[in-house]
Amino acid sequence: MKHLKQSHAQVITCGLGDNSFALSRLLSFCSDPLHGCLFYGWKLFERIEHPTTCICNTMIKTFLLKEEPIKTIQIYTQMLRNGILPDNYTLPYVLKASANMGSCHLGESIHGHCLKLGFLCDTFVGNSLIVMYSAFGNMGEARCVFDEVPWHSVVSWTVLISGYAKLGDVDSARLVFDGTPIKDKQGRRERREEWVRFPDGKRAEQGNRERQALWVPLLKARCPTDRTRGDS
Repeated sequence: MKHLKQSHAQVITCGLGDNSFALSRLLSFCSDPLHGCLFYGWKLFERIEHPTTCICNTMIKTFLLKEEPIKTIQIYTQMLRNGILPDNYTLPYVLKASANMGSCHLGESIHGHCLKLGFLCDTFVGNSLIVMYSAFGNMGEARCVFDEVPWHSVVSWTVLISGYAKLGDVDSARLVFDGTPIKDKQGRRERREEWVRFPDGKRAEQGNRERQALWVPLLKARCPTDRTRGDS
């Protein structure tokens, strides 16, 4: 804390009190989970007259990691009021905060912002929307977002399948799995590593029989063992 205050004083002495880069570095240090001080960082943030999107993102991420989603949304709201446009880093954070709060209405509003700002084509934002709607149990909307995203990563397929599995919709999960593209051996290996775990992060043997009935046959059918690479 002593070194942090000394660094802050030096920034001000050097005439960099309004420098976005210098302030962002200070905030990054304040947000460090081991050595930072969130209270000091928040006071510093409040005194910045014209914060940039990057600076706001730092605080949004910090409060999200501290499990304070309400504060995360407050900063996001303040951004919009001040005419600061969110980017493809901001939106996944606030979408996750909405899911953590269990606020479907708030999530739908932020979804509208994604559409208005043209970020639905962004894979990270699209995946975050799928995760959020899956958390709400609204798989119909999650599937709509999935279909609208122009490019699907491994994460896109995984979170959609996980969402159906969490609701016990084995048939839909199987249909999505059957539609996943597998282009090469490395792709098989990557998907195998992703899907060998259940949505709650537990191993197959720790899941219930219904999930085992879905996932284990799928892994055997679609992800054959690559003995040349030493997989098991």
